[in-house]
Amino acid sequence: MFAMVTVTVLLLISSGIFCENEKLCSNGGTKCTHHCGKNNTVGICHGQNGNLKCECVEYKRKMF
Repeated sequence: MFAMVTVTVLLLISSGIFCENEKLCSNGGTKCTHHCGKNNTVGICHGQNGNLKCECVEYKRKMF
């Protein structure tokens, strides 16, 4: 019983996370870029049609 409740809770949490990522990656990913910019990172949307997951990555510029 405990395992079933745990799995259900994890599924509900993960579906909420994916819904938030879809919102961030709609409209060309501008919300993802803005969201990640708060942490001085670059927002990249990827997944099916480029709108399933917003990922914040650190941008390192090479110095010449």
